[in-house]
Amino acid sequence: SQVWSECRSVASQYFSNGDFDECDETRSLAKIFSEVSDLLNKAAPHELDNKEKASLVQDAAAMEASTTELLRSLISKWDLAKQ
Repeated sequence: SQVWSECRSVASQYFSNGDFDECDETRSLAKIFSEVSDLLNKAAPHELDNKEKASLVQDAAAMEASTTELLRSLISKWDLAKQ
């Protein structure tokens, strides 16, 4: 979960500090990826109970699933801006 957490932290930073205009999608993506990163950091300790780890990872995965539509919407905005 540590690597997944670090990747999502970088994604959050990218959407927070990107070289594109801030919009609802980028703000939402930054927030969601930050929250996913936090959940996965909580799941990282080896001494944490496996059931709790699994629950945290499942919560992170469910939260991350919501990014698909946001990414699609953002790509559509970028495509329209290029036209």
